[in-house]
Amino acid sequence: MLSFLLFAGLLLAPPPTYSAVVVDAATNQPLAGVSVRTGSASPAATTDTRGRFSIAVAPSATLELALLGYARLRLPVPPQSAGADTLRLLPQAYALADVQVRPPRELTFSSVSERAHEFGHDLFPGQALAMLVARPATVPAEQPCVLKSVRLYLRDKPQEGRVRLRLVAIQPVADGHARPGSNDLLPVPLILSLEQLQAAPRKQVVIDFSSYNLLVPAAGLCVVAECLTTDPVDVFFKFQWDEKKKRPSIGLSHNPGGPAERLVYWHDFPSFTARQGVGPQTWYRVRPQGEWQDKTPVTGTVRADITVLAY
Repeated sequence: MLSFLLFAGLLLAPPPTYSAVVVDAATNQPLAGVSVRTGSASPAATTDTRGRFSIAVAPSATLELALLGYARLRLPVPPQSAGADTLRLLPQAYALADVQVRPPRELTFSSVSERAHEFGHDLFPGQALAMLVARPATVPAEQPCVLKSVRLYLRDKPQEGRVRLRLVAIQPVADGHARPGSNDLLPVPLILSLEQLQAAPRKQVVIDFSSYNLLVPAAGLCVVAECLTTDPVDVFFKFQWDEKKKRPSIGLSHNPGGPAERLVYWHDFPSFTARQGVGPQTWYRVRPQGEWQDKTPVTGTVRADITVLAY
């Protein structure tokens, strides 16, 4: 009888609550009145004046966000973070309207513009690369291009690490050069597991974004790849010499202030294909909140391709 009551209690337990803030992808301003559905006919929730909503929803469900003047967004329910997630809606001016008068062309834009000597660019936990993928001069700025996929090129098959992937707008600066901006184009960052990186055919990681209906800005975008530890609990401690194996390693610890508990060979973390002296720019950041630095003259250009549907 007790087992039956426990089972019945599990069946009657309410689904977990997911909370998020919805903002304008171009201005980062909160959006009120956004209807949030989970597949039913009527809205399950509506954002308040601060763009916030909370909804009881099963982890396997799909959220659909809609607001007049903005592109509709559909995405699986992300894992709830410590605080409220931020979801971004694209203004309709940047999304496809009634322009599908002919079949779209599939085009590929790349961060590199020519073939040159290839080598590997290593990443360590906390470090990030931003590859600027500009629209070619042959594609007019006013032509709508919807993102279909992103392709990353691994130099070697990693044995450690994960990659957090973000897409951000390009920010022009006074000297005429571009740099990574602060506006995220994705509702939430994507994390590529070690298993996904190892399983990539021909060491090419392809991420499908066709369901996002994401319009590529006229200037192009930055593909940002940040290295994470394999175990989310691990914290990068310091570079040190592994006396036992006689090689440079990275010390990892579950305690940020404690000694290294595990040594990992630094070449076991993801390494990306780069080419010397070609393409626009590759920006490099040594810590999550650090400043982006242009390392193209020293490290070359790391390769990233985006495939778009040009209408």
